[in-house]
Amino acid sequence: MENSFYGHLEQLNDWKRRKLPILSMPQGAEVVAWLMSRPSMARSLTELYSASRFSEPTVRNVIQSLADRDLVVFLGDDGDQRRRLVRASPKLTSMLEEYVAQITQIATTVQSGTMDDLVDRSVPGGS
Repeated sequence: MENSFYGHLEQLNDWKRRKLPILSMPQGAEVVAWLMSRPSMARSLTELYSASRFSEPTVRNVIQSLADRDLVVFLGDDGDQRRRLVRASPKLTSMLEEYVAQITQIATTVQSGTMDDLVDRSVPGGS
């Protein structure tokens, strides 16, 4: 792949599509952000539904999609067995750490490169 800023962005988007396609949807990104705001803490699904700007069925579908890929862990609430708790799984945390590492690596590469790395010659107005 071309060693340009745009090439790096394309590489990052490809990784995201392969590993965490749920982040490409606003509702998926919102749920993942909510989970990662307190990654080691289990929180009630009701709290998630209330906090979301999306409908409860939409959020349920996102949670189910994450569960199908072992990216969330469900727990019972010791104080109220009717409540289900959810938290990010170690697998989700690891994948997001990998994603952040990719972003950091791209930023470092671009910052240490020349302007030619920033401008794709195929873009009109590029050098």
